[in-house]
Amino acid sequence: QEGDTVNSIILFKKAIKLAPGGQDAIYNLSMAYMSSKDYKKAIPGLVSLHKLNPVDIEIIKNLCDCYLHQGSIEKAIVLLTETYNQYPANAEIIYRLAEINEKCSNLEAAQKWIEKARDLDKENASYIYLNSVILRRKKVFDESLWLLRLLNMPLSDNSLSQKVYFELGRLYDRKAMYDEAFESYTLGNALQDKAFNKTLIDKSRFISHIQKVTGNLEVDWIERWTSCDEAKDDRQVVFMVAFPRSGTTLLDQILDGHSGIQVMEEQPILGQIIEQLVENNSDYPKILEDLTCQDIRKYRNYYFKEVGKYIDLREGSILVDKLPLNIIEIELIYRLFPNTKIILSLRHPYDVCLSNFMQHYDLNDAMVNFLSLENTAVTYN
Repeated sequence: QEGDTVNSIILFKKAIKLAPGGQDAIYNLSMAYMSSKDYKKAIPGLVSLHKLNPVDIEIIKNLCDCYLHQGSIEKAIVLLTETYNQYPANAEIIYRLAEINEKCSNLEAAQKWIEKARDLDKENASYIYLNSVILRRKKVFDESLWLLRLLNMPLSDNSLSQKVYFELGRLYDRKAMYDEAFESYTLGNALQDKAFNKTLIDKSRFISHIQKVTGNLEVDWIERWTSCDEAKDDRQVVFMVAFPRSGTTLLDQILDGHSGIQVMEEQPILGQIIEQLVENNSDYPKILEDLTCQDIRKYRNYYFKEVGKYIDLREGSILVDKLPLNIIEIELIYRLFPNTKIILSLRHPYDVCLSNFMQHYDLNDAMVNFLSLENTAVTYN
């Protein structure tokens, strides 16, 4: 409850050792692993609990989420389908099947599942919204728009209202109704701006970080860094960076099709390393100059340990770390991985600024700067 997942994991492990098979401790340990985004370690406990409690929907949903975060989409679909076969009247399980199939672009299957869910609960706004999304992706624009208008969502700051206005923007855009599209995106962003927690998220903190990093970037400063031998570290990593909405997703899909490349998508491991660095010295990035070779080895090892939470690196494969805003952390990348290659994806500034304004992001210090075209342009500059 206090957010200390490291100690909670230690304590839950001790509880399981004292009372093997204790389901509460196993479940809470799995939840702690999920909180720390170590989904691989959360899965075994949830699998054992699912065998003991095959009807527990919360266990099924959490196990499904772990599979999805690990990229095991087929396992998630199999799990939900087996649950549906046992409980065909569970609308929430059916909805999850529709949602996953939509995300995988299996649109016919998604349409089949969402129709089943709506047969069970015709007035559910989330089901109507997803049905509209599927129809829009199938290019059935008029029916999709009719469904959203049927919802008649209030100007509320809840997440579903935000989603509806962003989806209206996409539909009006497809129908060349550009004034209506811009108005819908503006409303969606305004609802997000109203809703986010100002005590946890601060757009000025992100801008300040950019200014500190770029203000310190001088050749003579970098030349003072201690040089460390990487010859014994044969783990290869390439960083893909950009301003968001610059085409990195398409590029990573192309690269991931190569048998010798594995792509890790948008995991903030470098951000975690920065948090550790500033615990004892807040003068980042100047503190990079003071890192010893032992420090660099420690943080490199931490980096690859964290990578292992998200993908199983094959021996000899090249890891591509795709997180666009790592473009800000070039100094840290060069300090820890001086021999790495960096892929920079570029797109016209007008396009990326408008595209970011049109996205319904999960907000953080960075993405909160994209709630208006003006702030997006300032952030780009």
